[in-house]
Amino acid sequence: MINVKVLKHESFRFIVVGVSSVVIDFVFYMWLISTGVPTYFSRGVSYFIVLFYSYLLNTHYTFSIGKISKSLFFRYWILYLLVLIFNVTLNELLLLTFNKSQYAIVLIYFFVTSFTAIINFKGIKHYVFSKKII
Repeated sequence: MINVKVLKHESFRFIVVGVSSVVIDFVFYMWLISTGVPTYFSRGVSYFIVLFYSYLLNTHYTFSIGKISKSLFFRYWILYLLVLIFNVTLNELLLLTFNKSQYAIVLIYFFVTSFTAIINFKGIKHYVFSKKII
């Protein structure tokens, strides 16, 4: 049975971690683009930087997992790698469809990030930090 109180608590904490992650991610993404780095590479690098930050916070703060194991870290990496591939691909497809204006870059960034945040939460909750696996 789903514990609604725990789900709300975890969801709130995930959003807090997510918002701070998005800020860090967005700053690095826009900075890399401003230095001439291609959007697909900028997106990958900024996402990778946030991977470590979000892993530590989601492990200890969001889902209160006391231990960090190799298998937990591996599952987290696998999830984020798959979501990264999806994120970068969708981001580039949308940029190619519309254009790479500053407005489009920002709008598409937030759309894709919001969409993949839902995938990340479901994956973290039910695959990475699943009570059945840990």
